[in-house]
Amino acid sequence: MKIQIVESEVLSLNVSRIPLEQLIEEKDKFKFSFTPEFEESKTKGYYITFSARIPHRNGVVYETEYRSEFKTNDEITEEFKNSKFMFINSPAIAYPFFRAFVANMMLVSGHEPMMLPTVNFVQLFERKGNYHEEELE
Repeated sequence: MKIQIVESEVLSLNVSRIPLEQLIEEKDKFKFSFTPEFEESKTKGYYITFSARIPHRNGVVYETEYRSEFKTNDEITEEFKNSKFMFINSPAIAYPFFRAFVANMMLVSGHEPMMLPTVNFVQLFERKGNYHEEELE
């Protein structure tokens, strides 16, 4: 099966100030999750949606949902929907686009860009299986 990422989009974005005590508690703690999503009408494609909460050292928190669309040349099967590819490879392909979006968003928002940490999706899958929420420092 041939798979390619075809586009990415921001589904939601909220930037807000947070109290100093909350900033100290959350400083540099990046929380994120991802979810594979399928539409019945799209039999040769799927999405990986990232949700993230990113406290910034400038006293703001970014909360966003970001979705990448993938297309395939074959029909998506139930087996593929539950495969390691869906939970390891697909988010690993989409994550660099998400990281670049976050860095650029911060820059144009007037805040020093933060480079999000790398994520070992193999290790995350082995630890959490099909549940995908992580807090990284």
